[in-house]
Amino acid sequence: MTWAEQLREEYSKIAKENQGNRNDLNFPSMLTGSKGETRDKIAKDLDISAGSLSKAQYIWNNADEEIIKELDIESTTSKYEK
Repeated sequence: MTWAEQLREEYSKIAKENQGNRNDLNFPSMLTGSKGETRDKIAKDLDISAGSLSKAQYIWNNADEEIIKELDIESTTSKYEK
């Protein structure tokens, strides 16, 4: 989740820089898909779905440290067992 938070900060900076600009008039940017939700962009960068990112953020914010460690271990173990 550290990566997600760092990405959120970067996208937030970009969004603040763009505030007040008429980005909808920039036709080429519309074609490249630069418009969208920050959550969707972060999820794409992390190669997961926006729904999975939301679930992970909920767990990160609400679970105790022991449960998070267990989930990390299970996730890492299952990756290498396949």
